[in-house]
Amino acid sequence: MLTAPLLTAAPLLTLAELEAFDQRATRTALEIITRCPFCEASERAFHVNRQSGLFNCKRAACGAKGKLQDFWDDRPKLTRQARFKANVTRALALAPVAPAPAPENSPAHWREVGEIYEAALSLDEGGAAPACDFLTRRGIAWEIAHQTGARFCPQWAPRGETSKPYPGAPAILFPLRDLDGSLRAVNGRYLMPQPTKDGGTVKARTGGNAKEGAFWVATPDTTPRNAPALLVVEGPIDALATALCGVPALALCGTAPPSWLGRAAGLRPCYIALDADAGGDNAAPALIDALTYQMGAQRLRPEGGKDFGEALENHGRQWLARWLCEHAPALFPPHPMADTPGALLLISEALAALADVGGAAPALSRWPDLHLQPPGVWCSGGFIIPTRATLPAIRELRRRQKAAA
Repeated sequence: MLTAPLLTAAPLLTLAELEAFDQRATRTALEIITRCPFCEASERAFHVNRQSGLFNCKRAACGAKGKLQDFWDDRPKLTRQARFKANVTRALALAPVAPAPAPENSPAHWREVGEIYEAALSLDEGGAAPACDFLTRRGIAWEIAHQTGARFCPQWAPRGETSKPYPGAPAILFPLRDLDGSLRAVNGRYLMPQPTKDGGTVKARTGGNAKEGAFWVATPDTTPRNAPALLVVEGPIDALATALCGVPALALCGTAPPSWLGRAAGLRPCYIALDADAGGDNAAPALIDALTYQMGAQRLRPEGGKDFGEALENHGRQWLARWLCEHAPALFPPHPMADTPGALLLISEALAALADVGGAAPALSRWPDLHLQPPGVWCSGGFIIPTRATLPAIRELRRRQKAAA
C-alpha cells in the first residue's frame, strides 16, 4: 500500500508502480481505470488520463489526486511575484486577432478601389468645386476634409467581389485606414442621394475592406491617437463636424467596429457617438462591451439632429462645441497654461472679442487657420487659453457679458 501524504502535498506515483499494483487494469484510448494504490479498495475507481497523466480516485473516502511523475515537467519554481504576474497576464490576455491581408495581397476589387482613390481629384483642384460647395453648405470648411485626404470623384462606382459596379455618380471620397495608416477602403459620400433597386435612396457607398479601416480626423494640435479621450462617430461628416470644434474623431462609416479599435483606444475614456436613431441605439451597447479594457466607455447620443453633422447644420459650431464640452468633458482637459478651468472661451467668441477690445489677435473664422496663432494666444481643443497677453481682454469681455445679462 502506498501511503497517501498530507493534503498540503500531491501524492507521488509512477506509471510502473501503478501497473505493478494492479495488472488487471482496464485500458481505453483515453484513460486507465484501476484499483486505487492509496486506499487499496476492491472496486476499480482510480482513473488516470493517458494523455496528461492526471489521476483521481473517485471514492469519497479517498479522493487522492495528482499527476504521474512520468508526466512531470522540469520547470523552475516561480516566486510568488512571478506567479502573480503570470496570472494577471493570463487574465488580461486579449483574444488573438487574425491579421488582415496586406493591401498588396488584397482581392482585385479592393485594389481597384485604391486605384480609383489615387486617380480622384484633390479638393484644392478646380474640378473639385462641387465637393467643396457640398461641404460649405453643411457648415464645414473644405480645408478640413482636404487635410484628412478626402478627394472628389466625378463617377464613384465601387463593386463587390462578384457584383457589377454600381451606377457612377459624383461623390466625396474619404479614405478608411487601419491602425498602421494603410488604406483599406474608401467611403464615397454622394453629392445627391442615389436611387436603389428597391425604390429607396442611398447617401454613401463603401468599397474595399471596410471591416479593417476607419476614417481618422485630426485637429491642428491633436489626433485620435493621442487625444485625451477617443470619440467614435458613425459617418465622416460627423467626424469633420467635431473637428471643426477642435475635437478629433474616428468615423466607422457604419456601426461595426474594426478589429483594432480596442488597441487604438488604449486605456483612454471612450465616447460612442453613433447616430441618434434605432440603428445607433441598438449597435452602441455591443460596441461598448467590445471596449472591455477602456476607462469608462459610454454612449454619447447626439442632440440637435440625428448626428453631429445635422447638429452643426441646424445649430452652428458654437452650439455644438458647447454641447460637446458639457456632455463629454474628457474631450476638453484643462490646459496647463490656463489660469483657471472656467476661463476657457470658445475661439469664435474670444478671438473676435480680443480684436474688438484691443488685443493683438485677429478674428480667425476658419478652422485651418488656427495653427497661425498670434503671439500670446494658445489654442487647445477648440478653445483659447488665457495668457498674460490676452487675459485682460478676456476679463473685459466677461464684464461686458455680465453687464448685458
